[in-house]
Amino acid sequence: MKLRNHYDSRSLTWWLTWNLGLRDAKYVATEKLHGANFSTWVMPNGTVKYGKRSGFLSEDESFFRWKEAVEHEDFVAFIDAMKHRTARLRRSLVFYGELFGGGIQKQVDYQPQQCVRFFDVYDPEKNEYWAPKDVYELIPEALRVPHVGFYNGINEAMNAQHEFPTLLNPREGNTCEGVVIRPWNKTYQTEADKRFAIKKKNDKFKEKAKVPRARKEPKEMPPEVIAALDIIIPYVTPQRLSNVISHEGEPQDMTEFGKFLRLYIQDVRDECLQENPHFHDSLGKKEAETVWKMVGAHCSAILKDKIING
Repeated sequence: MKLRNHYDSRSLTWWLTWNLGLRDAKYVATEKLHGANFSTWVMPNGTVKYGKRSGFLSEDESFFRWKEAVEHEDFVAFIDAMKHRTARLRRSLVFYGELFGGGIQKQVDYQPQQCVRFFDVYDPEKNEYWAPKDVYELIPEALRVPHVGFYNGINEAMNAQHEFPTLLNPREGNTCEGVVIRPWNKTYQTEADKRFAIKKKNDKFKEKAKVPRARKEPKEMPPEVIAALDIIIPYVTPQRLSNVISHEGEPQDMTEFGKFLRLYIQDVRDECLQENPHFHDSLGKKEAETVWKMVGAHCSAILKDKIING
């Protein structure tokens, strides 16, 4: 699920215009956990598969010690119950959540052991995501993301508190990443499988810098190139790289540099185009190449520092 930023007024306006029920709907805010995307696929024949964002996990894949999380007693009991449920329904269910704990992210201290908390249930046969209310009723409290509060209408929901100690290890200074805001009783989903959900992050977790990074630009650089860079460079941040790594696992050494650089640049591109779909319309082919060459250079510097210095 691609979350929209709470300050993305263009996207919010579109959703409210074409989905009138959103304005006065009941909303829920859940804590946004700072970990790695994790999914559990339960089949009617009893088969269970586990996955990260980019695909299924093999049995010998390390991926942040994921096996420790699926061996917890509460997790095993829940998946056993879901095996019976999918067998009865004769169709699969997919549970999406966050893998968190030791060694995944450094900014929030949850606990040393690996755990999974779910936030979504997906029915592949119907191509439907369950409403948060139905997810809440199905998944035990110990296995679902913490609920922060309920709100009446979009205006109240957008003012949800998002700076507080994580509910999973509440102590002073151990601030959560933020919150995710969604309609409580219904999933609003387009034919292109886009869903209405908003992320409201704390400043230190934002993937877009408040001001562009300092850069050296030749005086003869065309003004349209400078204007485009002013829009896209703020998306090139160490935090965005951390999120890319959380989906794929840590790069082991410089042999994986090319792979992670491509993923990093693509994530920058996708997020920038989502919020600024026409930012490069005025660029010719040569100017566009210059822009993306400079974006690649910024991404490369941050990634190289991450691999070498950790």
